[in-house]
Amino acid sequence: MSDNNFFTDFTENLGFDNSLSQTGVNGYLQNEKALEYFRKKISDWNNIFTTASSAAAVGLLGMPIITLIEAVGALISNELSISIARIVPVMEMLLTEFQNEEITITPNVKTEEGTIDLLVRTADGRYFALMLRSNGESKVRWREDRQEFIAVRKSGRPKWSGLKLLGERLNSDILYLKEEKNPLFGTSNTERKKGCIKAIVLTANTTIDPNNNPEHLVTFGRTRALKITGTTTYFLVERANLADFIRKPTEKSIDMSSHRA
Repeated sequence: MSDNNFFTDFTENLGFDNSLSQTGVNGYLQNEKALEYFRKKISDWNNIFTTASSAAAVGLLGMPIITLIEAVGALISNELSISIARIVPVMEMLLTEFQNEEITITPNVKTEEGTIDLLVRTADGRYFALMLRSNGESKVRWREDRQEFIAVRKSGRPKWSGLKLLGERLNSDILYLKEEKNPLFGTSNTERKKGCIKAIVLTANTTIDPNNNPEHLVTFGRTRALKITGTTTYFLVERANLADFIRKPTEKSIDMSSHRA
C-alpha cells in the first residue's frame, strides 16, 4: 500500500457522505438515525487513527510514527469532528429527557453561511435553533458598554468571544432556510411563519457568569437564560439547563413574539 493511497483512503473516510442531509424524514437524518450515523463516523475515525498508528509502528508506510499520527490527528481534530463531539452528548441527553414526548432533532443543518448544530421541533410545534460552543473553564458575561461578550477566566485577562456574531448569524440562517422553503419548517406559509427561538448552548466547563446584568438574566421555559436583544433576539443557556429551556413553561414565560425569524 502506497503512502498516497493510504492517505486518500482515510481522508475520504473522515468526511461526511451525502446521507446525513439527503436521506431520512424530510430529507434529513433525525433523532436516533442521526445519532447512529454520528456514532459510526466517530468509530470510523477511531479505527483510522488506530490503523494508522499500528501501520506506522511496524514501518508499513515508510514514515516516522510521529509524523503519521500527527497528520491523522490533525485531520480528525478538524472543525467537523469537534462539532460532532459536542453534538452527540447533547442529542443523547435531549432524546433521553424527551423520550416520552414527540420531539424532532435535526443536526448539522446546512445554510448559506454555515451550519446550525441542532434544529429542534417540540411536540407543541415550537422551533429551537441551537449552536453549541465552549470556551474552556470560563464564565461568559455580556458587556453592555461594548455590546460584546467576554469569557472571564480564573487567571489571565478576559478573552473576547465571537458569540455575538454567532448569535446574529443564527437569524440569517433561519431566514435563509425559510426563504428556501426548507421542509424542516413545514410545507405551508403558515407553518414557516412560526417563530424560531435562537440560542447558544454553553457546553463543557463554560457557564454563564452570575454577575451579568440582572436585566439580561430572564426566565425562559423552566430555567434561567441570558437574553440578548439587538438586531435580533437570542439566548445563552448552559447545557445542564437545556432541557428545561426547551420545555414548555408551567407558569411564567417571556413574550415569544420578539423571537420570530
